[in-house]
Amino acid sequence: MPIKKVLVIIPARGGSKGIPGKNIKLLCGKPLIAYVITSALQSTLISRLIVTTDDIKIARVAKRYGAEVPFMRPAHLAQDATPMPPVIQHALNYLEKNEGYRPNIVVVLQPTSPLVRPSDIDNSIKKMLKDNADSCVGVCEASEMPELMYRIGGGGKIYPIIKPALKKGWRRQDIQRTFFLNGALYVSKRDNITKEHIRNKNNTVAWVMPAERSVDIDDAADFKLAEKLIKKLKG
Repeated sequence: MPIKKVLVIIPARGGSKGIPGKNIKLLCGKPLIAYVITSALQSTLISRLIVTTDDIKIARVAKRYGAEVPFMRPAHLAQDATPMPPVIQHALNYLEKNEGYRPNIVVVLQPTSPLVRPSDIDNSIKKMLKDNADSCVGVCEASEMPELMYRIGGGGKIYPIIKPALKKGWRRQDIQRTFFLNGALYVSKRDNITKEHIRNKNNTVAWVMPAERSVDIDDAADFKLAEKLIKKLKG
C-alpha cells in the first residue's frame, strides 16, 4: 500500500534530434520508455503514473504499457532548450486544476534511463522521508577524481582544478569519494517543486546507484551499451 500519495511523472518529448524517435525506439525488442514505465508500476509505493509528452506516438506506446497520458504537452514546453522544472510544474498544475489531484510526493523518471529498478524508486522515497529531506536524487560514483583533473591555460600550461594541489605523500585512498547526478530519478515533496526547481538544493539527499543502472541513453553508443547490460541481466 502507498505510504503517501506518490505520483510518478515521466517526461518524454518527441523531438529528439540525435536519435529520431528515441523514446520509443526498440531496445532489446521493447520500446525504450516501456522500461521505466514497467519499473514504476512494479514499485510498491507509487499511487499513480503519468507520461507528459507532445507526441501522439509516444502517448500510444505509454498507454499500451500501463501509463496514463491525461493531456498532451504544449509545444512551447517541448523544445530542445526547455528545462525540466516548468514541464513538471505544468503537469502538476494541470492535474490539480482539472482533476483536483495533488500528490504529496513526486517522482520524476527519465525514459532514457531504462535500467532503473523498482527498488531504486522505493528506496529513494524511503530515504527522503527517513532523513527528513525535501528531495532525493539518484547519483553515481564518479570514476575520475577532481583532485587529479587539470585545466589547460594560456601557452598550453596545465593548472589543477582544485587548489591547493595534493600534498606530498598523498594516497589515492585518501581522496574523498565524489558523485554526480545520474539524471535517472528525482524524488521531491510536492510543495518543493516550482518552475525553477524540482529539488531543494539545500535539503536533498542522495540515493547511490551503480554505474550499470545509471546509463543515460543519448546516442547510438549508449543504446548498444544498454543492450549489452540488459542481455547480461537476462542471462
